[in-house]
Amino acid sequence: MLTIYPDTKIFIHVPAGSVTGGPELLHQLADILNNNNRDAFIVYYGEKKHDIPKEYQQYNIKKSEHVENNAHNIEVYPEVQGLEILRNTRITQKFLWWLSVDNFFHNEWDWHNIKLRDIFRFNFDLGITHLKDRIKCSIYYKKNFFKGKRSLKLISGYDNGYQAEYIRNFLSKFGFKKVYPLSDFINDQYFEKNFSHIKKDIVLYNPKKGLEFTKKIIKAAPDLSWIPLEHLNRSELINLIQSAKLYIDFGNHPGKDRLPRECAINGCCIITGKKGSAAFFEDIPIKNKYKFLDNDKSIPDIVATIRWSLKNYEQATTDFDDYRKKISNEKKIFETQVAQIFKLDNHV
Repeated sequence: MLTIYPDTKIFIHVPAGSVTGGPELLHQLADILNNNNRDAFIVYYGEKKHDIPKEYQQYNIKKSEHVENNAHNIEVYPEVQGLEILRNTRITQKFLWWLSVDNFFHNEWDWHNIKLRDIFRFNFDLGITHLKDRIKCSIYYKKNFFKGKRSLKLISGYDNGYQAEYIRNFLSKFGFKKVYPLSDFINDQYFEKNFSHIKKDIVLYNPKKGLEFTKKIIKAAPDLSWIPLEHLNRSELINLIQSAKLYIDFGNHPGKDRLPRECAINGCCIITGKKGSAAFFEDIPIKNKYKFLDNDKSIPDIVATIRWSLKNYEQATTDFDDYRKKISNEKKIFETQVAQIFKLDNHV
């Protein structure tokens, strides 16, 4: 467990110029820490400009260009920088925050440094893909891409936070012992209900995840109104969500994704696949009749459930009331978890 001293500073590593769920959550952590008399700083990495994005300027953020090398200080890394923690020779305390599982293995910088055995153990198909890529790169670049020795066992000795039950299950499988719940919450703007919107027979989907299978569903029901959630600012996204009756998501759910929650809290019914966190009731607590395997045999049942949900929206939407209650409590739970890990109530 982390040790907090009166002079402890917390440095949170964040990819520069990225405006997505993960980076926002890292800024939200800094905001809560700074609002509770901790000294937290964002340290941007990457080639993009190291400025605080306008989308995050609402938060209580301090920025630092470097980490102060002191044993009392703490560095927080997102899982996409999981291997970077092993290269870090500073004497600071280290905390690895797993916001997803899948994105650790899809790291564009370190994909060839991860031990192949760990990848196969996580997902056999992904292991085959990595194996083929390493063979191709070894031939093309005339360089050995099979030297990857960075195993999950080396990381397991650090303090680790997990954002979802899916992630906790993964860490347990790989023998991680020092694990602590540190979830997340959606932006407060999604709770600002606009009841002037009349729900329409619109089906929303995320074109960035699970699109190949989603296209098959769309093809099976071309008469329905399908709208992809893309090229929208937050205000436009909220307005669209508040107008729709249904959101479907057959992506890989690498962690507890935000879009299903953002849609659910604004009155949408939710239909998902069973990959990643979607397979865990703790992460997406909806009835099994709204979760399907993403295979061709499931398509008729998926379409039937979509049509039923649209036609019987007033009845269907009540099936998600418990999910909405959980979403409404997430910020309070997150603040409690932050207080426990970073000891906000007292100093050592």
